[in-house]
Amino acid sequence: GGGGHGGGQQPLYDGPVAPLVKSANSWRPTKNVSALAVAEKAFKSIMNKMTKEKFKRLSQQMVEIPIQSYEMLTMMIENVYDKAIDEPSFGEIYADLCVKLSESVSGSSFVHIIESDEEPPTEGDVSASMPGVEASHNTVYRWSNDVNVTDSEIVGPFASEEECREVAVDQTNDPSPISRGDMELELVSVSIRQGMFIKVMKKKEADSVDDGNIFYTVYFPVADATECGQQLSEAIWLSQPEAVSDANKKNSFKR
Repeated sequence: GGGGHGGGQQPLYDGPVAPLVKSANSWRPTKNVSALAVAEKAFKSIMNKMTKEKFKRLSQQMVEIPIQSYEMLTMMIENVYDKAIDEPSFGEIYADLCVKLSESVSGSSFVHIIESDEEPPTEGDVSASMPGVEASHNTVYRWSNDVNVTDSEIVGPFASEEECREVAVDQTNDPSPISRGDMELELVSVSIRQGMFIKVMKKKEADSVDDGNIFYTVYFPVADATECGQQLSEAIWLSQPEAVSDANKKNSFKR
């Protein structure tokens, strides 16, 4: 009996097996768009009440809406433009409003210059560096007009800004993000190290002295910036003044 089984188990495949490679920092943050939605709702509400008599008071309320990104500024411009098209008799009011908004965003407070250790650019080369690459001995610069502190998930807490950076570039690290919840954060720094975009934050209002020394981070490969909803300049600049000049040109209210 049992002759059909041949008297032994078939040997397992014993050919070459590729080693298991841990994916580099497999967690990816997702952009939180709630701040944009709140700002748009507030802006439209004020726009709908706008009259020549109420202009001074309502326009002041408008410029007090914190503009956190170029995306938010664009939303405001488009709303003013649409209103001007729909209500040409109020064109003068909307022109004055554009001037006031332009003055309020002078200096592009939402633009951040990002120090990077990427290789200096060669002509026509705007490719993003890959995570895990050896840092160059150069300092170059990019800019972003959308560095938010409202991520749904963050990594931490950590004892220092430098510890955040070390964790971000550690390719063996598999982060365990936590929910930000209602925690209000402020930006400490944003940089690019070894192909990783690294944002370091801390509590906006510390509950205790110790809270002032607790840091959180969000990071991902520069190559995945678009996937993560993070705007970055394609161009890499050799000097900070060059990056600032380019950022101001491309993020002005008047273009």
